[in-house]
Amino acid sequence: MPLLKSNFPRLNLLLVEEKTAELIEQLQYGKLDCALLAMPIDKQNFDNPDFVHKKLFTEDFLLAVSSSHALAKRQQVQLADIKNETMLLLDEGHCLREQTLEVCHLIGSKESENFRATSLETLRHMVSASNAITLIPQLAARRADNMAYIPFQPPAPARNIGLYWRKTSARQALFTAFAALDFAFIKHVNIENV
Repeated sequence: MPLLKSNFPRLNLLLVEEKTAELIEQLQYGKLDCALLAMPIDKQNFDNPDFVHKKLFTEDFLLAVSSSHALAKRQQVQLADIKNETMLLLDEGHCLREQTLEVCHLIGSKESENFRATSLETLRHMVSASNAITLIPQLAARRADNMAYIPFQPPAPARNIGLYWRKTSARQALFTAFAALDFAFIKHVNIENV
């Protein structure tokens, strides 16, 4: 937000947080002007033909564990370290769920059958209260009691975040200027302060 405010001081933003499918529908019907979404938004077509999009940045995932977990004191982990672990995930419809499931399938871990969170905050609390693990996007890492965030050794699992808008939007120049901003600071978010 500070980057946007300094580059577009007269821009008045109304922020909406919602599941991907709902954001896409609101964008398609003109209820939203643009949306920040994990890419790609449509696994079958790899993108919606009604939208223009620009990649803004790549965001690494962090391993989130309770302070009592065997991995909690590590400085870094490898994907192999969580191979047979059970992960807590968000409920259906959250893009983070799908992204985490892709990592699970890649390394052979599995989803917890007994729990699905409706929000990142609930997911965070469940991890801190149990011996389970999850993946948290770097920008969503927040200080929590009894919790540790551990970066992965390269290549870390990550996701691309893009800006999407309708091809017919009258604000194309604004969105193009927004997408041209330097989001490199994302890679330098200090998780030690979390």
